[in-house]
Amino acid sequence: MTMAPNPANYVLRQRWTESQVSWLDFWDPDRVAGLDTYYFDKLGTAFSMFSGHGLNPAGAPFPLPCQTSSACNSPPAGATFPSFCRKYPGSTTGDCTYHSYDRAIVPSSEGCRYAGYSNTGAAWGESGFTGTWGGAGTNGGTNAVILDISHAHNSNRTAEVWPAFAGIHMLLTPLNHTGDTGNFGHRGYWFAQFYYDNPYSSVAFSWTQAGATMWGMIGCYNREGTVMYGAGYGING
Repeated sequence: MTMAPNPANYVLRQRWTESQVSWLDFWDPDRVAGLDTYYFDKLGTAFSMFSGHGLNPAGAPFPLPCQTSSACNSPPAGATFPSFCRKYPGSTTGDCTYHSYDRAIVPSSEGCRYAGYSNTGAAWGESGFTGTWGGAGTNGGTNAVILDISHAHNSNRTAEVWPAFAGIHMLLTPLNHTGDTGNFGHRGYWFAQFYYDNPYSSVAFSWTQAGATMWGMIGCYNREGTVMYGAGYGING
């Protein structure tokens, strides 16, 4: 007999805010001098969520006007080809956009220090059940990671987010090709509420619904900032 899911089985283990959060909390001690064993990737954790800043990648749109992608032939430091000319709704002119595969979590209290997860010390979910992954040991254990940040990933998930997988089942993020994620505290609330309302629902579906039903909507403008096209539901672009 299959037991029905019970939301009461999930409890808040720990919550850290602002200056309590360090970039080392997201890195694995078997890869670098990290502390995620005690914080972000603690054994027995079902969901680990960070809501805050994400690193603005070097490949993001630049204020270099373009009409066609062929004009975008000078990637800045940290970015690479391929490139394309990205045009906003209602605009005849676009901005040059390149690729950047170095994504990171940026705790608000630590200035320029950040926890990269594309090719550095992040390894989430490794445990005795999953075995060792990429030299990360077995001292983690979280099942799903939620990064409520800007620029979590873009066009190449293989390079941008897969290196952080060390046993986690799922990585949930907003995906904003242009603009920033609005850090609204109720996004996590609604994510959990969908499970409370329907314990048989999909985790992934509950996450997408948490974004689509947010009331903290931000206007999406054209490149010139003269015309607004709807609302971003927590993303300003």
